[in-house]
Amino acid sequence: MRIFACLSVLVLSGLPAVSGAAPSPVFDPVSLKSSVHGPMTQVMVLGTAHLAQLPPGGFRNDMLGPVLDRLAGYAPTLIATEAMSGEACQIAATFKVPYADVADTYCERQFAMAALGFKTTGLDIAAAAAQANAELGGWPADPTPAQRRRLAALFAASGDFGSALVQWLRLPASEAHEGDGLSPELVAMLQDLRGNPNEVVQIAAVLAVRLGLERLYASDDHTADSIHNAAPEGYGEAIQALWKLPDAYSADYRTRVSNLKSSDDVLSLFQVLNSAQGQAGVVNGEWKNALAQNSPQLYGRQYVAWWETRNLRIAANLRASFGNQPGGRVLLIIGASHKPYLDAYMHMMHEVEIVDAAEVLR
Repeated sequence: MRIFACLSVLVLSGLPAVSGAAPSPVFDPVSLKSSVHGPMTQVMVLGTAHLAQLPPGGFRNDMLGPVLDRLAGYAPTLIATEAMSGEACQIAATFKVPYADVADTYCERQFAMAALGFKTTGLDIAAAAAQANAELGGWPADPTPAQRRRLAALFAASGDFGSALVQWLRLPASEAHEGDGLSPELVAMLQDLRGNPNEVVQIAAVLAVRLGLERLYASDDHTADSIHNAAPEGYGEAIQALWKLPDAYSADYRTRVSNLKSSDDVLSLFQVLNSAQGQAGVVNGEWKNALAQNSPQLYGRQYVAWWETRNLRIAANLRASFGNQPGGRVLLIIGASHKPYLDAYMHMMHEVEIVDAAEVLR
């Protein structure tokens, strides 16, 4: 059902005098939080390091145990990730001019899995996503292994590699084989994916299986990269110069990730990334400097425009993911530099209560 509303108000008299001071917004979204009926929707944004980019020889997947234990204690009912959906990838591939290499850079796994899924299901990305959602709409409390294999194949065909892996990992070992839409090639890809040092796999999917969830929600967006691609000559060099400015927070981060030797080290890293001090370090170390960058083209402000737009679109995707599940507990797992922005944006949502990730990780 679609609901369209139009409200026009014409004020003919009683307008206040215009002053030189910048006006305050008439409406603060936070002001409606007290009007929400029922429990608030809890949202926790977990800032993470990108595990695949950690220095080799230190971090191992099995070091995430204490982090996973604490996240399981929060018991999210919905888990979202910093991955692009099959739909978002298809849009990026179709609109090649503004988005340039977005699809090639961020959608390789989605498209590879979708291509294999298409061979076995005959469904393209859009049709497979629709069918997967339809299956979940009537999902039984105790699905058969054949149903799980079929749903894994549908998620794969839709480009949702995270949810396909969740279904694969929820199969008993004796039932983790080809069939019901899973080809030998898809099985091999899923088996290879389960060992991948990636937070979508090692945190989101592993946690979803542990909590009995059926899927993940891909929430990333790179359409803001059109701002990068339209920037004038010299933009790239100016931004790289910003990255080279002295930054105590970044220096501490590099030291920590280079010395990960135990599960306690990994937990400590996550605690710092999600602390108030860590978030302030991100904002002051990069975005404050970018806003102050001095050039005739105001390169830094164009860089901030890209960052704000990207995070706003991620926030919109996240908000949509739990739009039909009010009152739940939401977990978004995303690169730590996004966290302060997404916490701020999600706090503006009427029915959202922000959960302190640092407190959960303590």
